[in-house]
Amino acid sequence: MIVCEGNSHGRTLRSLLSPQRRNTRRASAGPFTPGFKIVPYGDLQPLENAITPNTAAFLVEPIQGEAGINLPREGYLRQAWQLCKERNVLFIADEIQTGFGRTGQRFACDWEQVVPDMYVLGKALRAACCPYPP
Repeated sequence: MIVCEGNSHGRTLRSLLSPQRRNTRRASAGPFTPGFKIVPYGDLQPLENAITPNTAAFLVEPIQGEAGINLPREGYLRQAWQLCKERNVLFIADEIQTGFGRTGQRFACDWEQVVPDMYVLGKALRAACCPYPP
């Protein structure tokens, strides 16, 4: 699986600490799950170079929001999505922070007419349905 630098895919050991390079979170955790490749966010060439016949998926936040707002250059999501389709790689959009109209569209991917193979919505769905904790 390929993920981007600066991601905020969560805090669980298997799926999320493994692909993150932030030393503050990794210092007291481990061992980490092998098999993740980390590429620069918003740069298509490293993503293209990282894809192999064994690549299962590309997990990306359409807009990164861990430390401010980090937007990819215009066209990046669409080009990455097309590349994944050409290479038979799942395109997974993590829309936990950007889904359900938070960017002015239903999903941030909608700005580039990208329809991911899978959305990660988790907490975003709960917040959209039940904004106040019980």
